[in-house]
Amino acid sequence: MKKTLSYTIPLIAGFFACVPFIYFKLTPPLSWWPLIITCAGCAGMYLLFMEINPIIKGVSLLSFISCFFSNVPYLSFNAYVAIVFCCYFYIGAIKMKSWGPTFRMLKAVLVLNLLLIAAQFFSHDQLLNFGLTEITQFGVVGHHMQEASFIVIVSAFLIQLHPGFLIIPVFVALFCNSTWSVLCIAIGTWIYFPSKVWRRIAFLIFIGFVVMGVITHKFEANWSVQHYHGRMSIWKRTIELTNERALPGWGLGTYKVIFPIKSGLPDTPVKTAHNDWLQMLFEIGYPLFILFVGVNITTFLRLLNQYREDKIKYSRVLAGYSIIVVDMMVHFPMRMIQTVLLMLLFLAYCEMIVRRRTIHLE
Repeated sequence: MKKTLSYTIPLIAGFFACVPFIYFKLTPPLSWWPLIITCAGCAGMYLLFMEINPIIKGVSLLSFISCFFSNVPYLSFNAYVAIVFCCYFYIGAIKMKSWGPTFRMLKAVLVLNLLLIAAQFFSHDQLLNFGLTEITQFGVVGHHMQEASFIVIVSAFLIQLHPGFLIIPVFVALFCNSTWSVLCIAIGTWIYFPSKVWRRIAFLIFIGFVVMGVITHKFEANWSVQHYHGRMSIWKRTIELTNERALPGWGLGTYKVIFPIKSGLPDTPVKTAHNDWLQMLFEIGYPLFILFVGVNITTFLRLLNQYREDKIKYSRVLAGYSIIVVDMMVHFPMRMIQTVLLMLLFLAYCEMIVRRRTIHLE
């Protein structure tokens, strides 16, 4: 069974990692909705009686309860179906016998994206940009910012094998004009290499991030509250709306519907907060968000404790974790079908490291 999971889990993650920038939606007949939700609820409650990480049990139970306090229950219960699937996916990842197939899948996905990016750079992409006079689809994911974020997540995983994977997201970020992805790699480089020489290189990458942000006017657009589509104005309004329903939140999966209506920002095109942490706060409220953050802080501190014991051995996993945390602050990988399962895989990998279990890469 464990050997089968070693191939099945990365196969599922690899399939969703290859979803291009299309309207991808699995919609069963409306009459099936009560059956699907109750089955998902039963599957979620079944987790309470399994010998698994208590955190997974808490996610399953509290997410289901929070759906009853949602402003848009239909969306929240649909989101809960995805949460239950992710819980079982995570359990399967923990039980894998070998991580070799997972890393091979990540390499294959990375190579596929790089080949497409090369074809797009030379204006010869006959797959996703066929017949177009200019590039509109970047990599497999499509949207330039989401493609850069995707490569950041993949590289955060692959640096467990070799630090050379740190440089790939920098070039992709330049091609996709994604300033914030460069910041993620600067932080990852700083943590990965404890030597002074590499810390200077990490600082130079950070300087490049600043220069890129100034030249492209990204800082001006994102940090000015006067710019209605900038991150700062969106984050500010997200917190204000969260405070209106501080305890229960607005409901799982409701941001894309409620924020454009309630924000009051003129012509707001965004359906995500461009910050997974704030979007989670908006949807689940302060009490559950504090628990969510607490779990991540605990994991980070446990990794940090092992890093202090052996910087060479544990720097790579701490760097990967830090890269993903920062990427979640400026992008929305938790809301991308291509990356969410990859992040769960990495979280399972971190749990193996924290518990000091042997990682088999054959």
